[in-house]
Amino acid sequence: MSELKEIEEITAIWRLSGDCGLLMKVDIASIEKFNPLIEDKISQVSGIKIVETCFITDIIK
Repeated sequence: MSELKEIEEITAIWRLSGDCGLLMKVDIASIEKFNPLIEDKISQVSGIKIVETCFITDIIK
């Protein structure tokens, strides 16, 4: 967990119940920076086994 806290682009981390594990909010300058963030930083953290991603497509309220 401490390694994730050190990743600058991660702005929030929540622990979820069940099999979900963690939910992380990230802030990146462009979509081109997303894959390197996942592949080179988050996926390399000890204990991270699976990374699933979602994007906000619309703000409803």
